[in-house]
Amino acid sequence: MEHHKKYNVILADPPWKYNFARQIKDRPNKMQIVETHYPTMNLSELKNLNIESIIDKNCVLFLWVTSPKLDNGLELLKSWGFEYITSMVWDKINMGMGYWTRVQHEFILIGRRGKVSPPRLQRSSIINIKRFGHSKKPKEIYEIIEEMFPKLKKIELFAREKREGWDCFGNEVESDVQLIAKSKTQGVQK
Repeated sequence: MEHHKKYNVILADPPWKYNFARQIKDRPNKMQIVETHYPTMNLSELKNLNIESIIDKNCVLFLWVTSPKLDNGLELLKSWGFEYITSMVWDKINMGMGYWTRVQHEFILIGRRGKVSPPRLQRSSIINIKRFGHSKKPKEIYEIIEEMFPKLKKIELFAREKREGWDCFGNEVESDVQLIAKSKTQGVQK
């Protein structure tokens, strides 16, 4: 594991902590909470990760965020040193769970730091791909990013599986880097 690598492209799917749970229909003793799928992190824990240690001075960030966490996503993006540029939307085709509405989309916030030019190949901001499991993201997002920035060094944060040509960080994969919390001596992983 190298500690000095710097990346120009970051795809991050933070394990957002939600402050609500929902009773599962027809199962009065069962609650639906994210923590049943994976450990989560609150906004301050995410902001406290030493992202600076792996970011090149010229870098683009693709940050997954759900509707209830949109304001947290923008705050996290800025705290990691990025300027918000634009977004993409993953239309999951089928409705999912929700608390005010039955959500069928997620956002990918795009931020930039330093001198990163817009890609020559510009894709639609809408990705229409059917959902296929809790928190599982479409593989097509990797292809889109690879087409947009083919020669830049890439890493996925909070990765669930390894992808060829990308480094990764997460507790479900063998990480290529270590992210240590700024005020702690141990890293925090999804």
